[in-house]
Parts: sequence; structure tokens; C-alpha cells
Amino acid sequence: MDSDLKDLDLYRILGIKRSATKKEIKTAYRRKALQCHPDKNPDNQNAAQVFLWLTEILNILTDTAARLDYDKLLLAKSAAKLLKKERDSDVAKLINDIFKRTKHERSVQRDTDKRSLKVCHVCKKKF
Repeated sequence: MDSDLKDLDLYRILGIKRSATKKEIKTAYRRKALQCHPDKNPDNQNAAQVFLWLTEILNILTDTAARLDYDKLLLAKSAAKLLKKERDSDVAKLINDIFKRTKHERSVQRDTDKRSLKVCHVCKKKF
């Protein structure tokens, strides 16, 4: 698989669901290929590359083994993203707890400091 393609959602590019049949994949490919064909887009220098990518996407998604490998890759990426999100959430919660605890400790310390202040009865100065 082209290294540029492995980072993309091939299903989304074709505008199909992951459960799409080979017939649906081919239909979506034809629709996109007509839009991106270099002959229809002579001013677009990227049209040829996009058209080649679409052909490779078709080959991947219509080859049972290649599609299975690609689906495993998508699943692994999805799982990694979910784990990162959970880990980030745990870290954020931990940091929030630390700030809350620190804020509470400072509040308690201020209250203690206020109670321990001594006042001169003559000049009313606190020390």
C-alpha cells in the first residue's frame, strides 16, 4: 500500500460505508474517477496522482486479503486513538485533582494563618 494512502480513510474518500460490497465500491470508484480523471481536469497538476490513488484504493478494497489487512490497520488506529484519548483524560483528571488539592491546602493554610495572627492591643497591628 502506498505510504500516503495508509494514513487516509479509503472508505471516506470513496464516500462509502465500511460494509460496502464490491459492487458498491466499484460504483463509487467510477463516480470519483470520472470527477478526478486527468483528461477532465487538464488544469489540475495533481489530477493524475489522485486518479492513480483512486485506482490503488479500488485495488485494495476489492481484493479480499488486502481489504482485510486495511480494515485491521483501521481498527488498530481507532483503538490507539481511543487509548490515547482515555490516557489524556486520565492525565487531565489527575492534574485537575492536584490543582484542587493544592487550592484547598492553600485555603486551609490561609485560614490557619489568619487564626494564628497576633494583634497588638495597643496599636492594633497584626504580626
